[in-house]
Amino acid sequence: MAGLTCRKKGAKQKHIKKANLKTKRFRRDVDQVVLEDMLPENEKKLLNQPLDEHKPGMGQHYCVHCAKYFISDIAIETHFKTKEHKKRFKTCKEIPYTMEEAMRAGGLQPAKPKFTKAIYAGKTKMADLEESKQNEDMSD
Repeated sequence: MAGLTCRKKGAKQKHIKKANLKTKRFRRDVDQVVLEDMLPENEKKLLNQPLDEHKPGMGQHYCVHCAKYFISDIAIETHFKTKEHKKRFKTCKEIPYTMEEAMRAGGLQPAKPKFTKAIYAGKTKMADLEESKQNEDMSD
């Protein structure tokens, strides 16, 4: 009888571990990073934080794109060279779709053209489309 209960406990612990691993290394989603953290005023605050002993590296070494703290300058410099950071940097260049754009794509709202402006120096697909339409109007 004891053998059966032990096996069940072991299986439950494995499931709990898998669930914990998903949230253990959770980082902010791309849309949260682009629409909140990458605004110029917020980015300055994140890069110039006051000393905080509860954060890695006293909160002084922060990667805005990956939303991670690092222990030292060397650690963050090596992070900038990794494949993970380069992928995240590339996905952060474009502004993610808003809820309104998703509703229009699903056919739940009328298809009216609404162009989103770039928040930072990068361009969006919608901004490129708007720019091309303006160029066509000027040439006509």
